[in-house]
Amino acid sequence: MKTVKKCVFVVATILGIVATTALKAQTTFSEGVFNYEVNPDGTTVTITGYDGSEIEDLVIPTAVTHEGTDYNVTAIGDYSFFMKTNLTGSLTIPDGIITIGEAAFYKCTGITGTLTIGSTVTEIAPMAFDSSGISGDLVIPNSVTEVGHRAFCLCGNLTGSLTLPNTMTLIDDYAFCSPFTGELVIPNTVTEIYSYAFSGSQFSTITIGENVTKIWQNAFEDNDVIEKVVIPNSVVEMERWIFRNCTALDTLVIGSGMVNMNDRCLHDTQLSNVTILAEDPPYTENLVADYTINSLIVPCESLSVYHNSEWAQYFSEIIEDCGHEAVSELDEDLVRVFPNPTSGVVKIVAEGIENVSIYNILGQKIFTSEVAEDSLEYDFDGSEAGVYLIKVETRDGVATKKVRVE
Repeated sequence: MKTVKKCVFVVATILGIVATTALKAQTTFSEGVFNYEVNPDGTTVTITGYDGSEIEDLVIPTAVTHEGTDYNVTAIGDYSFFMKTNLTGSLTIPDGIITIGEAAFYKCTGITGTLTIGSTVTEIAPMAFDSSGISGDLVIPNSVTEVGHRAFCLCGNLTGSLTLPNTMTLIDDYAFCSPFTGELVIPNTVTEIYSYAFSGSQFSTITIGENVTKIWQNAFEDNDVIEKVVIPNSVVEMERWIFRNCTALDTLVIGSGMVNMNDRCLHDTQLSNVTILAEDPPYTENLVADYTINSLIVPCESLSVYHNSEWAQYFSEIIEDCGHEAVSELDEDLVRVFPNPTSGVVKIVAEGIENVSIYNILGQKIFTSEVAEDSLEYDFDGSEAGVYLIKVETRDGVATKKVRVE
């Protein structure tokens, strides 16, 4: 009896192996130069690889027929084109593809043309295009919600612009650490900017979404061209070295919601001026090292609390700004104050000026005048050297400009 049971078990096992092998044969196949795997729905497939043939200007197929059955292609699998250097030219991922897998095009250095991503892609997995040769502008379509770790990192030819959609919720660490240029707009759907997310980028302007609450370490480091950054009121925490080696960065405006600026938050920057809108000094320790920032501008009636905080040791002077609250009402570029620095007369020019007020380093108003023209001159001759604030009220709004008197 035992012998009979043993034979039945062996036969069953063999049949199981044969059945499994047969099932696998049915769910994976090759057509043309691509390998496919049938997805669980039975009607769509994932590209899992290709045979290494030379392909110029690759367009991912949207459909395939195998043994009389038609399938839609909906995914590019993990490592499917990993380090395939025989791919050259441009790369097009058409509508119909939903996911781009992990390291799918990692180190595809022969793809030196542009990348076009279809409007149905929702997820770009970690390292999807890491260290690839793609170039030009990069547009992330509105369908994408997540861009994974290192997805577009170390792509040395990505020197064009970067467009992020208003649907994006996750920008993972190192996601875009490539030399993009132009204007960066981080959408309001993003709540955190993760470590090294834009490290090495060369954006000339950066606009951070109004729902971002935390910026992680080294997020914007090694940018050689950015001169001014505004941190929105929604941000409550900034980690270390966020602007490390941003050699052109001169001015930083920190929003009113800031609570915690971690150890060495502004370390390795060349900042001259910092404006902070938080009435209470955020916690910080070792904010900068090896040098002192010229001036810190603080909210009205907050001068004493900043003077008596750790912040005082990092700045040559602390200035109370009783007009900064309205700065955002009018584009500062519409108001010109020159020459700056000055030792005498400055000219203030803006369309439709109604009133001009000037404040000294202690926040005291030293001059005010109603104006009915588009310009006004003020003579600083005999004034004490330092930074002064010029509040300009026009029929379109209010702006505050800084001028240095030498």
